[in-house]
Amino acid sequence: MESLSPQQPPLKKWRGVLASFLIPGAGAFLSGNHRKAFLWFFGILALQVITLLAPGIPFHPVWLFFGGYLMVLVAWLTMLYDSCRPTPVVHGWTWVLLIAAVFAVGDAEEELMHAVVNCFRVPSEGMSPTIEKGDHIVASRWPFWFKNPEHSDIVVFSTAGMPLADRFPSTRGQVFVKRVIGVPGDVLKVEQGEITVNGAPFHPKQASIGYHMYPNAPFLGHENAELTVPPNEFFLVGDNTDASLDSRFFGTIPRKNITGKIVFTYLPLSRIGQLH
Repeated sequence: MESLSPQQPPLKKWRGVLASFLIPGAGAFLSGNHRKAFLWFFGILALQVITLLAPGIPFHPVWLFFGGYLMVLVAWLTMLYDSCRPTPVVHGWTWVLLIAAVFAVGDAEEELMHAVVNCFRVPSEGMSPTIEKGDHIVASRWPFWFKNPEHSDIVVFSTAGMPLADRFPSTRGQVFVKRVIGVPGDVLKVEQGEITVNGAPFHPKQASIGYHMYPNAPFLGHENAELTVPPNEFFLVGDNTDASLDSRFFGTIPRKNITGKIVFTYLPLSRIGQLH
């Protein structure tokens, strides 16, 4: 008498697509193509990392950042299409592992993004006209992993741990965007209503900064006021000094409080562009 072979469970294409939707390459892994699975996973991850690092590259065009994300999207959609292949039954515990991996990978990507780039919406006019109120900007953190801020850099910093910031309770621990006008060792002085750096007028790249003196400002608030920037600290001022709360009130900013370099505006669309 012939023995009957047990019926094999049907292979379903949607399982691979769903698995890859959760984790890049998971569909290929479930169908037995482990090599392709790892290529998809690490390939898409590498594209994401390169895209995140790109804004910090000098003279990096804005379109390259958005182009990078477009490449990630195209690669991800191609991976989903490639995952549309017969896949064996995925047992409950496998889905549990996949979902746990989704949270783990998601947390890792979020930490990576926060460590490399930050996005902000500017709430004030302190950097006008370079950065207007309501602009959405991108700060790249990694350029300052290897070097210190330089003259004219537009940077983001926090007032956390700065005693003079306590004079303005609403600013305690807040994040600000300003321009570097003084680096360690610089001698800053107000002469004829303008700031000089080591005896020369300060003219930032790509921006026309005017200086407005505030007699009640503790630093560089009056004619002939002078300041030497201490080691490992920086003097930061907004381009619109009439409406900027900056180093004239906070004092010099410790290097550890400067977290990133502003590289471009991405919203509104009419103001997309690099910042210098």
